[in-house]
Amino acid sequence: MCGRICTLKCPPHGGLIIYGAGKMYLSEACVGKNYTVIKLDLPFETERRLEALGMTDRAPVSVINRKGKGILIIKLRGTRFALGYNITKNITVEEAEKTNETV
Repeated sequence: MCGRICTLKCPPHGGLIIYGAGKMYLSEACVGKNYTVIKLDLPFETERRLEALGMTDRAPVSVINRKGKGILIIKLRGTRFALGYNITKNITVEEAEKTNETV
């Protein structure tokens, strides 16, 4: 990411997303994109459980799909997880650097 303010047409959201410097919440992520976890801001038990499953700082995450109202299907270290909106709205991510590798 270049660091300047950009807009992106994101079909799942039905409109434009405006972002700058690359940081956003996982709940705002687009399907089919790869992200890097920056920060978890969750209750202690939930945060420790996600860390035990591999969601740590700098962990790569791929957004697979959206289901229903706010449920996000992600791929984390080779395993698919479904996370609700109350969790994804508290996980800060940034778009991953473009590489040939997938998560």
